[in-house]
Amino acid sequence: MVLTLADQYYIKALDYYEYDMESVMDNLNYALGYDPEHAAANCLMGRLHASWTKDGARAEACFQAALAYDPDYAETYCYYAELLLQMRKFKRLTALLNYAESVKGVDTVQLSLMKAQMLEQQKQFEEAEQILIDLILEAICPSDISSIENALERVRKKMNLQVRYLYSA
Repeated sequence: MVLTLADQYYIKALDYYEYDMESVMDNLNYALGYDPEHAAANCLMGRLHASWTKDGARAEACFQAALAYDPDYAETYCYYAELLLQMRKFKRLTALLNYAESVKGVDTVQLSLMKAQMLEQQKQFEEAEQILIDLILEAICPSDISSIENALERVRKKMNLQVRYLYSA
């Protein structure tokens, strides 16, 4: 397997991610300069804009480019879904989650967690709870199970608060 220059610069950028953002930007710009259609580099650039510059529009454009250039690059789906959840773009998020289920290698546990979080934000607690219960039964990784249990506990607390609020009003 031969690594292209774009791959090499992408790997350097990924190695620096979260520690040296100037080097991340330099290496990503080189990677995208050599190959503007490099899905992984576009995805990482989207992550950078979502997390560091807090520029949701630019992050979304990068994630869309990554998916346009390589719809099978599974990593993009989780990061893009996370951004859409933060931006409360629920229609687009629903469409993305539905499509992502058919992509090989995508982290279905994380996508289902985001679907439950979306329902939670929309105050559809019963539906969120059911997704989380089903997800616990499917999950095998202890850290995933812990995350799901925490989300389930949070949803159930909100359900109880909602019931108390309705009866006290």
